[in-house]
Amino acid sequence: MNHVMKLKEKPFDKIKAGIKTVEIRLLDEKRKLLQINDTITFLKLPDLKEKVQVKIRGLLMFKTFKELLGIIPLTGLGCPVNYDTAEFINSMYAYYTPEQEKNYGILAIVISNEIQSLAIGFNIPGN
Repeated sequence: MNHVMKLKEKPFDKIKAGIKTVEIRLLDEKRKLLQINDTITFLKLPDLKEKVQVKIRGLLMFKTFKELLGIIPLTGLGCPVNYDTAEFINSMYAYYTPEQEKNYGILAIVISNEIQSLAIGFNIPGN
């Protein structure tokens, strides 16, 4: 099944480049439909003209962003190596309120784009 989601420019570009391999969303009713091996077509905001398709490789559920960061490295979320976890959590509250976090929980969607998917089948150094 293919799912369609919108993304702001920065995370979209990081997913397209293969830098961001985990997308975070609330575990709402729409996200409960996601399954491993489904695809997601991300549309780039604001005009929704550019798209990138990814495959779902894993789904991990968490109660909080803090709990998520105990398992998922910030680099998988497209952040620099030394990025501050508190700063990351605060940045997520620009998208979701602490109340939404508490009511729904957090879903980490592990993804690979077409280029990464091709590399999975081969023994390429660094992949």
